Amino acid sequence: MRYYVLDASVTLKWFFADRDDERFTERATALLLAAHQKQLFFMQPPHWLAEVAAVLSREIPTVAKDEITKLYKLS
Repeated sequence: MRYYVLDASVTLKWFFADRDDERFTERATALLLAAHQKQLFFMQPPHWLAEVAAVLSREIPTVAKDEITKLYKLS
């Protein structure tokens, strides 16, 4: 079983993959897919959700609440 520490910067790439200035989105997406396929498991630092929630609330406030709820289930 492989564990990866998931930090906010990787998580946010899932939401902003379509931005031209966002790098390494393919790698971040590959990690997400591998986790869904149970090939790896994520561990998050205690401040992970707060960091991600702050950025999502600022950048995409219309969907932030729903997305934060989904992410909460990962923690």
